[in-house]
Amino acid sequence: MVAAVYISLFFFLVVLAMAIVFIITITKTLNAISPGNRKMEPKQAWLLLIPLFNLIWIFNTVTKVSDSIYAEFSSRGLPVEKQPTLTIGMIYGFSLCLIFIPIQSIVYTFPVTFMAVIFWIIYWVKLLEYKNKLEQLPANDGSTGQIFKAKK
Repeated sequence: MVAAVYISLFFFLVVLAMAIVFIITITKTLNAISPGNRKMEPKQAWLLLIPLFNLIWIFNTVTKVSDSIYAEFSSRGLPVEKQPTLTIGMIYGFSLCLIFIPIQSIVYTFPVTFMAVIFWIIYWVKLLEYKNKLEQLPANDGSTGQIFKAKK
């Protein structure tokens, strides 16, 4: 019984650490976008840590991040897909919601959880790709690097 508690606590802490790193990726992506093209403030990504609210907020975040990336690339005249990261982000959001359907069956729970984790990783990688592209874009004044990095 005690071992199960420690295993659950360990699992919770690992997932929490991963969620924090994921949210940092979102905030860094938004910070790499000029303020005029951001559809949400980077700090708003931290609302994803609120239990149950995050099941709704993930859809807002995915949509706003996608729109922000599109706006930044479009404003610079660079090629970009119409809704970058949106499809895979929405699939991730829906799969996350499916985890909370109260069906007590390993036949349902394990595959749905596995699917959500896979889509989370795919979305995260796609987001990282765009973050890296954004950080390499030249600034509007001709310099290069992270042009809209948050002040420390």
